[in-house]
Amino acid sequence: VVSRVIGQSGFENYWQRFDQLDRPMRKNAGKAMLKLLTDAPARLRKRLVGGSVQQRLKALQIAHELELAGELSEQIVALCADANPRIRSKAVHVLGTLPTAPSTVLLDRALGDADSRVRANAIEVLETGRKTEYIPMLTAKARDRQTHNRERANAIKALARMHVGTASSQLLAMLQDTRAEHKISAMWAMRQVGVWALLGEVGKIAKADADPKTRRYAVTLLRGIADLVAQRRKAG
Repeated sequence: VVSRVIGQSGFENYWQRFDQLDRPMRKNAGKAMLKLLTDAPARLRKRLVGGSVQQRLKALQIAHELELAGELSEQIVALCADANPRIRSKAVHVLGTLPTAPSTVLLDRALGDADSRVRANAIEVLETGRKTEYIPMLTAKARDRQTHNRERANAIKALARMHVGTASSQLLAMLQDTRAEHKISAMWAMRQVGVWALLGEVGKIAKADADPKTRRYAVTLLRGIADLVAQRRKAG
């Protein structure tokens, strides 16, 4: 009885403090807890199955950071069909970090989800797994101006990582989009994949774009690249 009480206290203490700890401390403390509490995964499983929305989101994050997603994959797969889009999105993301990619059926369902965040995370899973059979679908999403900005940027990033030649032209088209959120997402994708040939377009945005937030983002990107170049010169 005493052992169970101490164990429950240890798990609850970690659960309560999780959000206040930085990521390295969360991982180190979590690994120590797992060594002491062999039933910690089972306790986390209960939060995944029966917790509130916030508890399930938190349990998914803990499972991800403590590398328990494989052990809890059955419950995480079930959450990919949860009624809450935030949970579906997070569950798809966590499954995408596993060495074995989610099933084609699950991926197809996520790619056709009603929520753009779920679809965007599913595209990142395709990128991680180098799922080249989805290149036509990714190309269509990159070209379609009706695609949500984050989803469109992730599709372009995935195409670039898979070395598809049209990625640069699709990125240019997104940088020249009239909508601020698409320009910002395009610049984010550009930073992720390092397509520096389009820096001139970013310079134009920084100088003359009508939206101040977009201009600030462009300026920050250019400064970040300049700092990166300076650091490499010092290192070289």
